[in-house]
Amino acid sequence: MAADPHPLNADGERPSFMLRVGGSSPERVIFFLSGDLLGSACPPFAHFTHGCIDGGTRRLRLDLTDLRSLDLDGVDALVAVHQRLSAEGGRLLITNANPEIVSVLRLFGRPLLATETSVAFARSGSRRGERGGRGRLAG
Repeated sequence: MAADPHPLNADGERPSFMLRVGGSSPERVIFFLSGDLLGSACPPFAHFTHGCIDGGTRRLRLDLTDLRSLDLDGVDALVAVHQRLSAEGGRLLITNANPEIVSVLRLFGRPLLATETSVAFARSGSRRGERGGRGRLAG
């Protein structure tokens, strides 16, 4: 029997936001975000992310394949991660965002879009951004 990819939380409910970590090196980490990055999920997300950066992560990829939605707090959390990585000489790569997420980022995530050398967006199925090439917004 396969493990449930969305285990129940302490209250017996499925969490609305989940984060899995991948990568073979603490300097280069991949976060797989799923569910909804909304207000209540942002402080733990920011705390965990900043802990990784404090621990030496300089290249962080956020795979948004399974992220269904985000609100302004979620956008602010992504911008804060970008700013923190940039201050440490790092780079944020956002990949596989669905069209709705891309639209929200285009409207409200201007700091992410204004600095292409620090942040790249890649379309689903593209690995170009992972190799350091320039990605682009889907759509």
